[in-house]
Amino acid sequence: MEVSFGGTVIQRRSVGEAAFSETRHDPLTHLARHAHARASFCLVVDGSFREHSARGTNHHGRHDVIFRPACAWHADAFSEEGARCFNIEIAEGLVANVDVRRLGDRRTIERLMRRIRGELRRGADAPLVVEGLLYQIIGEAFQRPAGKSPRWIDEVERIVRTRFRETLSVRAIAEEIGLHPVHVARTFRETRGLTIADRIRALRIAEAERLLRDSAMPLADVALCAGFADQSHFTKSFRRDLGVTPLRYRAQSRYHVRS
Repeated sequence: MEVSFGGTVIQRRSVGEAAFSETRHDPLTHLARHAHARASFCLVVDGSFREHSARGTNHHGRHDVIFRPACAWHADAFSEEGARCFNIEIAEGLVANVDVRRLGDRRTIERLMRRIRGELRRGADAPLVVEGLLYQIIGEAFQRPAGKSPRWIDEVERIVRTRFRETLSVRAIAEEIGLHPVHVARTFRETRGLTIADRIRALRIAEAERLLRDSAMPLADVALCAGFADQSHFTKSFRRDLGVTPLRYRAQSRYHVRS
């Protein structure tokens, strides 16, 4: 999926049904009237610019979030400081049949976009996390909060608990239970208080803790058996969640058992 937002492309990556790019725009430059084939979100990371579109002329500065429907024309004039933007271009099916005239809480969308930007710079777990965050953005932007927890949430939990070692995706889970991935991701987060990616990571960490306590398995094997891509990714995730390295955790566990 190709992304073209003008300026200098600093980073570009596709994950699932979306493409992500970070662009830098030089001071006092202009982008002539143009449109994007797919719907997109733009987060102004730094700088500012003036945008002219069918909706009028608007000034966008740091922290602003802009949503542009597919094929909506606009022209941009960048300020004396230029601008840096983080862009997400979305597959048509993810925003089909939604009301794009009213965007949800822009501050929440900004926070989620910044999380995606950070995840794309990190390790092997990024695709699953990014996918979940993207569905959160779309759910936050266009859909109303769900009611009480539906029965199918238990089926999602069952899939995650029994297959967390596999390479799961929100889309694959949604297809298995016959629902839209945005709806699945949003409802799981609202009813469980965490994302599907967070739940999978928590289960992997718990399995790794068990293996570290109860076996002499090498760290590389612990990582693979718990569902992590490799030892490096496992170590980073373990330390981030528990505050200690796997080796340190194993040593402490054995000390407490001997005591």
